[in-house]
Amino acid sequence: MTREIALFNGGVNNLIDAHLIADNESPISINADFQSGSLKSQRSKRETTTTISGKYGFYYKEQNQLITTDEDRFFVEFGGFLYWSNSAGIMKRYDGTTTSDLGNHAAPTTALGAAAGSPGLLNGTYWYTYTYVHDDLFESPPAGYVKVTLTDTEANITFSDSPPGTATQRKLYRSGGLNPSFNLVATIPIATTAYTDSIYDFFISREELTTHLHDAPPANLDMLVQQNGTFFGALGNKVYFSLEGQPEYWSAYNFVPVPQTITGLGVIGNGIVIFTADSMYLLSGSNMSNISLNKLPYNYGCKDKRSVQNLAGRLIWLSTIDDNDAILSFDGANAVVLTKTATNFNAPVIGESCFDDYSTEVYSTFNYDFKNSAAVHNKYYLFTNGRTIIIDFQDNGKIKYATDTIDSAYLKQGSFFTIEGGKEYEYYPDYSNYRSISYRTKQFHDGTFTQTKAYRVVRVNATGNYQVIVLVDDKEIITTITDKIYLPQGTVGKHISFLIKTTEFAKVKAVAYDYEVLK
Repeated sequence: MTREIALFNGGVNNLIDAHLIADNESPISINADFQSGSLKSQRSKRETTTTISGKYGFYYKEQNQLITTDEDRFFVEFGGFLYWSNSAGIMKRYDGTTTSDLGNHAAPTTALGAAAGSPGLLNGTYWYTYTYVHDDLFESPPAGYVKVTLTDTEANITFSDSPPGTATQRKLYRSGGLNPSFNLVATIPIATTAYTDSIYDFFISREELTTHLHDAPPANLDMLVQQNGTFFGALGNKVYFSLEGQPEYWSAYNFVPVPQTITGLGVIGNGIVIFTADSMYLLSGSNMSNISLNKLPYNYGCKDKRSVQNLAGRLIWLSTIDDNDAILSFDGANAVVLTKTATNFNAPVIGESCFDDYSTEVYSTFNYDFKNSAAVHNKYYLFTNGRTIIIDFQDNGKIKYATDTIDSAYLKQGSFFTIEGGKEYEYYPDYSNYRSISYRTKQFHDGTFTQTKAYRVVRVNATGNYQVIVLVDDKEIITTITDKIYLPQGTVGKHISFLIKTTEFAKVKAVAYDYEVLK
């Protein structure tokens, strides 16, 4: 009897054992392009001439700038500006030239002085406060309020504060007399430290004080994300959020707590998923009037905050299930395990007794060490110190592996770029260099799992530089680089599989073998 394998486009499947996967699936495939059905070598990457100054890269589209840093930053591009935060500092804003420290937007800490002055038109009890206007035109929250009672006089206002270097003006506000709200009295140059208020109640400006909630972002805010114009960031077990459409302004009261320390944030639909070590919560809404929090019915936590990505309407992240690292997906309704494990490449792949050079060099040295992730061209990339795991949603969510050790990745002018070891690379440029691949087929149990078979001949339809290593019961039998090979007499076992390896360009269309079921 003859069996032929002519489709290799099933992707990697390690959710079940290698003898149970589909005929076109693989327990491990490295650097292989199988989207067309045949097994082909991927094009290689190309080093660019871009100067790299850090392992984390982000492409700022508005200004056509690549930002690189060794700081563990979370970037958000919004309204033409680039914002970022990390777990050790204050949130920043960048316009392509100047970086603004949003902590400078804090309220004045020193109250003004107010006292009766020369005869005038003010009569009654008044409250005064002031704000800073910064060189980026943002206005701070107000200082503490000062009360003064006046009887037909002016008010002498004095400032003894030490304004930040970015402040260019003070705005003076007054409430009282015939006006119940705080209204603008005057906009005063920052160098001026005294002002005389002589404006009658009926003639005061109608511009009211509206910056009470214009606090600076919390220091050390982490995991910055944006949803419908509202920014969210984590600090300990709290998620803080900005004013809608105003990422410069946050309130100390605008936060939602969860029971445990937050390990990841991700955007899904119109909500935010909050991860802890073993739980998921869905945060909906964008301000204190409509915000709500619901615990999701899953015990899937997030192992690393940098693994969370939004891709094609789903969240993908790295979790831990039964002490194994796994990649999961959440579409807003259901959480799904995409990989049984991101680390166990030993026995299920080749077999414990397989040949040493392959198992030792490729798999036994693979110690899981997460570095970063990316979502580019409808593919999710998980970068480790040993491998890159790819979940390709352009190819129906198939799982693939590559040998690259990548620090970070980004889409720049439509092309996929990475930072690796202090250098920038373009993937996959249209030129003639190709990668070496290793592709393992499933274990084929023709007949039943318990029957013994005798294997006779292997035939290969392939072009280019390739090797087909024949394994029976996970033991290497022979290696062929020709299109037909006779197996040694007495080659018997419960199952057969093939390890296909290429150098330079190769294309494998089919592998076939003859066998007989023994009684």
